[in-house]
Amino acid sequence: MNPDDLIKQARRIIANKQSQLGMLVEAKEFLRVYAGEKSAFFQDLKNVRPPTNQYILITGDIADILTAFINYVENGLLEGISIERKAQIDVVSDFIGQADTLLNSNEVHPAAPAVIIGAALEEFLRNWIDEGGLSLGGRSQVWILMRKF
Repeated sequence: MNPDDLIKQARRIIANKQSQLGMLVEAKEFLRVYAGEKSAFFQDLKNVRPPTNQYILITGDIADILTAFINYVENGLLEGISIERKAQIDVVSDFIGQADTLLNSNEVHPAAPAVIIGAALEEFLRNWIDEGGLSLGGRSQVWILMRKF
């Protein structure tokens, strides 16, 4: 969902005239999906409990948390990727750009840019796997084979 749609949906939840419990559940699910379970927005909303007394209102707390999320999105802080991951993607993009330049050159064997593209792809996938908390269990078979040659 793009930032404008996120803001629109958060404002809709705030303005919706539904039960407190309905508002709480909808806001929790919205923030869980779009801000993430580890975000402060979701964690704060998890601490909001349905009232046990009919005179205690939680709608203000829910609206405050959603408004903070709206401000966060409006200020361009919701990127979805870490700064480190963004830098890794930029490096891989630079390698792909270099390979493209080499592919358009008649002075370079076509295998050279192909190797650069393969290495850039491998690096991109390794970083992606590392970010996901997965493990490859060592170097790939390609590196083992390359050492033997």
